[in-house]
Amino acid sequence: MIILGLQFGHDASVTVLKDGEVLLCYEVERTSRIKHVMGLGIEDIELALEDVGLQIQDVDYASITSTQLIEYIIMDESQLDIKLEILPEHNLPCTMIDKLKIYPEKMSEYSSGWLDYLFKNNNPHSLAKHVKHLKDKYEKSDGMRGSYEHFVWCDVWEKRLKLKEISEINFNKFFTSDEVSQGFHYPFCLQLKGKKIPAYIFAHHYAHAAYSYFSSPFEDAAIISHDGGGGGLGYGGGMFYYGRKNRLFPISPHNLYIGQVYDETGLKVGFDLAGASGKLMGLSAYGKARFFSFEDVGNWYDVDQLGPEKWAQKCVELARRMNYDLSNLGSKEKILDPINVDLASSAQKLVEEIMLY
Repeated sequence: MIILGLQFGHDASVTVLKDGEVLLCYEVERTSRIKHVMGLGIEDIELALEDVGLQIQDVDYASITSTQLIEYIIMDESQLDIKLEILPEHNLPCTMIDKLKIYPEKMSEYSSGWLDYLFKNNNPHSLAKHVKHLKDKYEKSDGMRGSYEHFVWCDVWEKRLKLKEISEINFNKFFTSDEVSQGFHYPFCLQLKGKKIPAYIFAHHYAHAAYSYFSSPFEDAAIISHDGGGGGLGYGGGMFYYGRKNRLFPISPHNLYIGQVYDETGLKVGFDLAGASGKLMGLSAYGKARFFSFEDVGNWYDVDQLGPEKWAQKCVELARRMNYDLSNLGSKEKILDPINVDLASSAQKLVEEIMLY
């Protein structure tokens, strides 16, 4: 069986699997030369298939995802398109349809997107320059499909819980019923040059967890996914999962804010948002975690929604009281100045201690 994996969001990529084995994973930035590039074209898919000696006609299924709230820009519907359409080959149980009765016409109402807002309002978001190449496509394209980041939601997730409170909940019912574990995908139709391929769109963080677990050597694992999206809240910011053999069980959103700690602190020391996280990790090795405090360890509700921006500013105020020279804060030319490296190191220490907790 040949399965095509398509990531349309940032760091767009094409993966080809044959009978469960990854033959190739191709990141589009390698040929586009655009860092963190978003969007896929038919040429990207054909290039990946050609590299492993396959053609579009050989593809049996596809799995699709995007970054939270990032839409699918369709340039030429005759070459590549995705549609809310159920095909006879769609035989994977789906809670959204089987139990919740959310059929394609209803699912279309949940279509939403961030790029549409960004482009129409000329938003000066610091990620904007990384999607400039999409703006021209958007204005010329035949259409923009929504992000469809709408999946199962459980009542227990509504509660504003601290990490310890989450750990005390009995989640056994999530493992004895398939309703939640089969509620993070939805059937779609991928059309490639006229061929209809049964596909499933998966929740962004479910895809993160699946990649981490299914490419690992483990048959039983606790899994955590997290990034800066979703404001730290809801499953858009990440979740706890449990992996067992070939199954992946979503357990609970964790409501962490550490992804945005990287983002906000990275901006504070002078990095661009799109690359702040990775660069901040590297910079942290040059400093000391002088602004770290265990009272900041936890999720949004542990720290009374202190939040990443307030945390970074709190560190700057502490540095001022400690007589740091703040004149080079945020200067790329002086990135190794004590205020920048110690702020980075404190952020890294906070991230690590929260993950451990």
